[in-house]
Amino acid sequence: MPKPVKSYPVRLAGTRSYAMAVGWAMAGDAVQLLREPDNPFDADAIVAVDGAGRTLGYVPRDNWLRRALVDEGRGAAATVAESELGGLALSVTLTGDGPIGARDFVPAD
Repeated sequence: MPKPVKSYPVRLAGTRSYAMAVGWAMAGDAVQLLREPDNPFDADAIVAVDGAGRTLGYVPRDNWLRRALVDEGRGAAATVAESELGGLALSVTLTGDGPIGARDFVPAD
C-alpha cells in the first residue's frame, strides 16, 4: 500500500509587493518554488511563482521549508491553498526529485 502524501501549509511573506499576481491566484493553482541566489536581500531566498512566472511572494526566512529546500536539497510541489486580500497560503508536498530550480532575482514593481 502506498504511503500517504503529506502536505504542509506555508503562508508566504511579501505578498503585498506582488498584489496584482496574488489577486489572480486561485485555490488549486500550481505554484513553482525556486531559489533566487542573486537576491540582494537574501541569498537563500525561495520565491513562489505562478504558471505565468509572476512572483507571488517568498517562503519566510524562519520557515522550516527553507531548510528542507536549501540545506537538504529536497524538491517540492506546491499549490495555492487559499488566497485572500493581502495574503497567500500554499499547500506544499516535499518530493524526492530535488533540488528545486533557480531563477534570477526580479524586483517588485
